[in-house]
Amino acid sequence: MSKNVLLDEYEKNKRMYLQKKYQCSKRSEYEKELKVKKFLRFCEKNGVKSISNIKTIHYRSFMESITKNVAPETYRKYALALKEFFNRAHLNIRVNPTRVKNRAIERKIRQIEKVVNITLSEEQKDYLRKII
Repeated sequence: MSKNVLLDEYEKNKRMYLQKKYQCSKRSEYEKELKVKKFLRFCEKNGVKSISNIKTIHYRSFMESITKNVAPETYRKYALALKEFFNRAHLNIRVNPTRVKNRAIERKIRQIEKVVNITLSEEQKDYLRKII
């Protein structure tokens, strides 16, 4: 038996889990699928044996694990792809991509403050929110 049980389950039922959208390019569909597969590999490494066993804790752990390596907009795209996957897989995991992006931006602002060792004013933070 394959050690990639979640990826195998996903591949067997791919049409059920991610809907092809005709207004999206093949590239964006491919990237969305890559995001879901990366999440499933993360779940496999954390002992999940079936897609139906994926829980909110797995989603949150995954998003936390990628937060340092991706821009807030990429973080939001992960949330969007996973939200669709969770809905189509009938998993009770709530995802708000806009809130996810805003939290990532706030995290980046805190990192900037820590690195530079200053406290930014709200005006400076507002400016950073626009450019991050």
